[in-house]
Parts: sequence; C-alpha cells; structure tokens
Amino acid sequence: MRTWRVDGFLHGGREVARPWPKRSAWPYVTKSGRRSYVVGFYDHDKRERSRSFPSVRHARAWMNDYITAERRGRDSLRRFLLDLDAKGGQRS
Repeated sequence: MRTWRVDGFLHGGREVARPWPKRSAWPYVTKSGRRSYVVGFYDHDKRERSRSFPSVRHARAWMNDYITAERRGRDSLRRFLLDLDAKGGQRS
C-alpha cells in the first residue's frame, strides 16, 4: 500500500486527511453581511478542493461525513464527493 502525505493522522497504515477551514478569517463575510464558511479538503484523486457552506453547523456536519467516507476507502470517498448514492436513489 502506498502512503501519500497530507496533514492529518495515520489510520490503518495510511494518512487520513481532515478538512480544514480555508482563508484567514472564518467565516468569510461579504459586504452585504452574508457569511460563508469555506472548507478545504482533498478529493479521491488527491487534489485540493474547497466547498462553501451557509452555516458552521452545515460545514462541520459535512466535515464529519467526509472523514467517515475517507476512512472507508477511496471509492467510498469518491461516491461521497460525487454524491452518487443520492443520485442513484432517483433512478426509475
């Protein structure tokens, strides 16, 4: 098994990447006063990505789901990030 290096902790012989708050100010506040919480993460192809959320509650819930999917493996993380399980339930 090949280990790739990212910030996180070692789990099952490989590095587990945890999402992190992006930007120096969290939350980001626009001129209109709208807040957004931007989270950085690594996708299933080990590319750095980011997502924004309307509240810290949504951001933390997504981060917990990301960590769970990442621990299950690369395919599970891919399905989580592409939201394949939710799209698969809509087929008729």
